[in-house]
Amino acid sequence: FLVDSRPSFCKPNKPPYHCFEGEKQERRPVEGITFYDALWYCNVLSRKTGLEPVYKIKVIEVTSVNFSSHITDAEVEMIPGANGYRLPTLCEAEYAMRGGDPNAQDWDYLFSGADSEPGRERYSINKGLDPVGWYQYNNKTGVSGTSDSDQENNTYYKYKGTHEVGEKKTNRLGLFDMSGNVSEYCYGKIDWAKKPKYPGELEINPVRIDETGNNRPSYGGSWNSGAISVHSFADNPDSYFTDGIGFRVVRSVD
Repeated sequence: FLVDSRPSFCKPNKPPYHCFEGEKQERRPVEGITFYDALWYCNVLSRKTGLEPVYKIKVIEVTSVNFSSHITDAEVEMIPGANGYRLPTLCEAEYAMRGGDPNAQDWDYLFSGADSEPGRERYSINKGLDPVGWYQYNNKTGVSGTSDSDQENNTYYKYKGTHEVGEKKTNRLGLFDMSGNVSEYCYGKIDWAKKPKYPGELEINPVRIDETGNNRPSYGGSWNSGAISVHSFADNPDSYFTDGIGFRVVRSVD
């Protein structure tokens, strides 16, 4: 089978998605992929660059929708010690989003690389996000509007789509778009309705696996999220693909 090499919904000349002036299509983040598609890509990239694939993937189901094929069910196993590309764990993603230093001021910022407006932590609109991220209320101009003005001008519906990466400021680790643009898959399998089981001793970078659940975590929110969603983690079925979820690859340090 062939997984679509260009699965993104956000493409030029594909209404209702908008291609923003001066931005390069090839530098927009990929979206429209399932969790399994992301793992498959990681393995392909590893082989292409002479590295050992991290995942053993047994494909169970491939679904074709609108001439695009996606892996919607698979059995996955991580290969211990493999040096290839992979998805970050939840802990790695949070560490990267917060800037890498628990003693630094930006560790407690609401958004990755930028503080928030005091008292607006639980609102959909938050101008504190403007310097570092694209979300529902600044996706047209990069500057947050108001709920009323956005509805009046239909900016959310007219200016749908991702932006070229690197248009906003980085966080302290030099990472772009950790908040907004696209939400990004993490490795794991979680049932958020259940209380996580902690063994009681110190764990380094734990991977939470709940085999009874079928949801995969993602982080950072997207261009079509309100601010309250941009500073939180979410979960989606592992067969789910949409215009607001993508991924970022990482490698373990040798």
